[in-house]
Amino acid sequence: MARFVTFYSYKGGVGRSMALANIACLMAEDEDHPQRVLLWDFDLEAPGLHRLIPSTTDITHGFVDLAYDFAQTDKLDEVSPFIYHTAVPNIHLLPAGRVDSVYCERLESINWPGFFDETNKHKNAFFQQLKTWISHAGYDYVLIDSRTGLHDVASICTQLLGELNIVIFRLTEQNLDGLAHVVPTILKRRSVTRDGLDALHTDIIPLASVVMSQPSADVSDRLERAKEIFGVRKLKYIRFDPDLVVSERLFCLRKVKSEVWPVPPIVTDYRRLCDQIRSANPDDTRTSSRQINELMDAADFVGARSRIGQVLRRRPRNVQLWRHLRTIAMQSSAFVEECDKLADDIDRASDGNNPFCCEWRASRLVASADSPEAAELMEALALLQRAVTLEPENVRLQRQLAEIEGVVGHLEAATQALQVAHQQAPNNDQISDDLAHMFVRRGRNYFVYAAEILAEAQVSGLSPLGLYLNTFLGKDATLPAIRSDQLQAIDIDRSEDRKKLIECHRLTLAGELEAAVRLAESWIDTRKQMEKSEAANWAEFFICAERPERAIELLQAELASESDGYRGVFNLAQLFASPTGVSTDTVVDTWEDYGWGFLELLFYRERRALRGDVAFDGIAPVIERLIRKCSLFNPYGDAQGSVFWRRRRGSARIAHRGKQIGYKVS
Repeated sequence: MARFVTFYSYKGGVGRSMALANIACLMAEDEDHPQRVLLWDFDLEAPGLHRLIPSTTDITHGFVDLAYDFAQTDKLDEVSPFIYHTAVPNIHLLPAGRVDSVYCERLESINWPGFFDETNKHKNAFFQQLKTWISHAGYDYVLIDSRTGLHDVASICTQLLGELNIVIFRLTEQNLDGLAHVVPTILKRRSVTRDGLDALHTDIIPLASVVMSQPSADVSDRLERAKEIFGVRKLKYIRFDPDLVVSERLFCLRKVKSEVWPVPPIVTDYRRLCDQIRSANPDDTRTSSRQINELMDAADFVGARSRIGQVLRRRPRNVQLWRHLRTIAMQSSAFVEECDKLADDIDRASDGNNPFCCEWRASRLVASADSPEAAELMEALALLQRAVTLEPENVRLQRQLAEIEGVVGHLEAATQALQVAHQQAPNNDQISDDLAHMFVRRGRNYFVYAAEILAEAQVSGLSPLGLYLNTFLGKDATLPAIRSDQLQAIDIDRSEDRKKLIECHRLTLAGELEAAVRLAESWIDTRKQMEKSEAANWAEFFICAERPERAIELLQAELASESDGYRGVFNLAQLFASPTGVSTDTVVDTWEDYGWGFLELLFYRERRALRGDVAFDGIAPVIERLIRKCSLFNPYGDAQGSVFWRRRRGSARIAHRGKQIGYKVS
């Protein structure tokens, strides 16, 4: 619903129209929550809004013509021809009209009190119908520039149209004397309960204008009187700006703000007023978003989800609200159905041109995919490609497109998407890590690119991928050297078992298999009892160290193979020990997202391929299939923006994963 705000002053020359125009610019050009604003020039004897914010076409008729036609016909025809686009996006203008002899004749002939005469069968009809049309035209705010004084037109603006009245005045005796009569009349509307427009509840924001920085004693006395008239303890103000004496410059217009330095103090005053107007409006998308953020912070998902729907329908490309919607959908299946319906409604309203609806539908398809070969993934890929086309500057969409490209095996396309994201957000460490992972996945020939990306991100030494690359590449690495104190720092919160496991993996990557195995066996001999997750971690190590029989032995001894989470590792060890003992399909089908780590698979593949081991030719296909299946479960980290945020296993199983994995180098 549109919020009607009247700007009124008892006397002219107080900066009323200038304040209105600047507030309109601040609303319309808000970077995060731009508002659609209609300027209604109701200063019919001296219209001027079209001078401050010009229309893009010549004004031929306006509000006076609209009212005149209704007075003659008792019918409100189409209003849109009287609304003009302006040079400022999101700001439209309902002008008073084209000021000429016809305009003056029509204005003089209109009997404004007649619109509300008790004997008139169409009492209130004109303004009621006009407000209804405007409210349904998609405007967020209607800023009304009222006539001054005690005229009937001023009463219409302040008492019948304005839900909020900005009363602007100078601290002079004439202004205060007039306001002493006007303000009580406006405030009476708060208690009126009659039907129609008369039932409008109005509020007032008093605004002292052209305030000097050094008020005199007389001004201080008048300030106290003004507070008494409005019944407030503190007055808002707009400071005097000498530039406005000789020109009507919209300091809050974006292109003007970029040219004027330093920022004039009056801009701060306009911003403060704009914030107060918007904060007082519960339907303002910025105000609603703040309330939604508070509800989300308090984990009140029930309270947040209905408000999110209301705001998203008005701001269907608000990134933060879509992020909240994803979080809410993870809470229960009932929420998912509601969120799906909302996304479908927004998608239909946009004719399929909302990138975040494409993203949402893609995530639902991914959630139903059982394998990297699933048809749903190709549908999801097409949707994400469209989303990126619609929103090419959105880094998260580029990341998600890269993820799906990687899952279906389009590694070059995935790399390109991540490179675009990296160019758009060069300081985003998560994107740098994703790109480095993708280079590693493409094979050893691309390792140097991964090393350069991580070195550039300055997080390489302590990241798991950085540890692998440093160890694997050795002297060829372009990564910063990992010092012993850094290794100690990364191990500081780990158990002794996990520290030993890290060291064994490092030795294995460096090609020192025998030393790694000796260290592992020595450590295991000291353990009287191991948790299942620990036994599985050591079994994975022995597979890396090409001792699959020892991996099978560990898993059987600790009964870890009974856990679905480790069945895939157990079957893989059996395949490596005896290629005819278990099928490749069985290994892949039993592989879980909390099985063997993604990086272990990658570096195992590269180490065997580097040796030119002929026996590895029979193992390579299953490794490639497992790498693709791992990529379906988002191995790169815990990014909240991932298209995998809603896996079919749900958030409960994701939490279970953390308990089952135990230590993971990757």
